[in-house]
Amino acid sequence: MSNQKQHNENKKKVAAKKKKEYWTKETEEAVKEYLKNDFNYYQYKIDKHKEEVEKSKGKKREIPLDEDFILLNESMVDYTSRLEIIRLKDEIFRKGIHKPLIRLVENIIFSFKLFRSGVDVKTLHNDCMSFVLEKFCNFDPEQNTKSFSFYGTVAKHYLQNKKKEVDKETRSVLDYESHSEEAEELSAFELDEESELDSSMALFKHITDIFEEVIDKSDISKNDAKVADAIVQIFKSHELIGVYSKSAIYKLIKEHTNLETKDITYSLHRFKILYRLKKQEFVKKHKDKYYGNDDMFLF
Repeated sequence: MSNQKQHNENKKKVAAKKKKEYWTKETEEAVKEYLKNDFNYYQYKIDKHKEEVEKSKGKKREIPLDEDFILLNESMVDYTSRLEIIRLKDEIFRKGIHKPLIRLVENIIFSFKLFRSGVDVKTLHNDCMSFVLEKFCNFDPEQNTKSFSFYGTVAKHYLQNKKKEVDKETRSVLDYESHSEEAEELSAFELDEESELDSSMALFKHITDIFEEVIDKSDISKNDAKVADAIVQIFKSHELIGVYSKSAIYKLIKEHTNLETKDITYSLHRFKILYRLKKQEFVKKHKDKYYGNDDMFLF
């Protein structure tokens, strides 16, 4: 690599680092401390557990209701509802989280150009901030993910969905005679996009279910079970985590399992083979429903 190219790469890295400087290690710690004192956080844990128990009923891997878990978190709800704890929580938010969160939402809006017609930036920002604060207690520090990524993803998805709603309404009121070609192009694109999404999500769910079943098998090794469980957790929370690159996913698996690199690689190699076989079976079985006469997925 030439000196000039190396210099440019270093500049990019420095610039990228500066962009996130507002969300520091201290911010991450403030988020953890805030949640530790937030009754909404413990109530959300209770509600989520009950929901998972309800969803698992009748399935192979039924989740039992953990009464001790519920009682513990209920006691924390009572404790953190005390006035002095609420005041402490608010102080933590004002001093360590409020400004970084403002910057985070602001950067999401401008970086991805998620503006909406007829809505000024200040209103847009306040609207998104309200939504992120509503979902603030959904972040779980115990999952070894960064709050920066979690809240950034929540903000991004919210703004994207709102923008899509506005764009859809705008398209629906277009005069067809004046914009017939534009309307037809948009319709064709949306049909293709929906078809691809349907097939991808069906396969995604199918593979997740298979990996969940693998965890319960008696002949699976401890390392394989850990890696499979990590993959399932990542799959189930992919929209919140917002991590899709191989390196980032690998890092999450390592944090989740605490295994050595060689052990993770060894397990992943076997799961890749399983994935290819199950994908092949799925595509053949659902070829007419999802893929028509297209053989591009058969390999």
